[in-house]
Amino acid sequence: MVLSIDPTLPEAVDSARFKEEGYTFTVTGENVRITAPTANGVYYGTRTLLQILLLDDGRDSVPVGTAVDWPNYKVRGFTLDVGRRFFTADFIRDYIHLTGWFKLNEFQIHLNDNGFKGDRPWSEAQAGFRLKTDNPALSGLASKDGAYDRRDWDSFEDTAAANGVTIVPEFDAPAHSLAFIRFKPSLGLNNGDSDHLDLSKLETTAFMKSVFDEFTPWFRGPDVHFGADEYQADKSRYKTYFNDMAAHIRSLGKHPRAARTASPAAGPVRPVPGRG
Repeated sequence: MVLSIDPTLPEAVDSARFKEEGYTFTVTGENVRITAPTANGVYYGTRTLLQILLLDDGRDSVPVGTAVDWPNYKVRGFTLDVGRRFFTADFIRDYIHLTGWFKLNEFQIHLNDNGFKGDRPWSEAQAGFRLKTDNPALSGLASKDGAYDRRDWDSFEDTAAANGVTIVPEFDAPAHSLAFIRFKPSLGLNNGDSDHLDLSKLETTAFMKSVFDEFTPWFRGPDVHFGADEYQADKSRYKTYFNDMAAHIRSLGKHPRAARTASPAAGPVRPVPGRG
């Protein structure tokens, strides 16, 4: 087998996706040659070879011929919610590996969330925040039933890089924020009896910025997701929060992503290019 990167590789079609993730796959009677403009393209070609060999049809060889392959979609992603249910670090690494195996290129990890209230008080609802730092200012924020430290996170990033995957971390606020409110009850609506942050308080946005300040240096990918979905309280202040957080994430050198689902009555928010 011959693997090679050739940035000048001519395209079979006019496709930006081929330039970033495509490859040629040539099989002769002597060998298999996978050539691509990028390392990721070569990686996807090797996945194709392994998948052909693993076909459950008794095959022990690869058909002779030439194929040119590239994805139709720039983003091919998967999201795992670890906020509501903790998954071990070993599981995360295995899932990232599986993501690359199926030629998906993004692994979004939803790092905080909570269960629904139902008929019970919020104090009885499940909540989780899954990153753990030695910073005493955030001591107690990480969930006791499971959280990832910097060493764990670095192992996720290393696994992703080896499997053609980019990690997109997500902290979800100002709704879905019971874990933050448990840590600082004064930041929650209804004296903390809520999973919505109280955006009327300056310290609320300041606290959320401090969370991103602490953990964004861990993240190697270009994008950071700040949630922003399903906030049903103060729509005007939600708009201000949304724009402030997007600007703050940009100031940290990252591209912000969000899932805006507040009422249009909140007024315009500045667009956050990217995917939810």
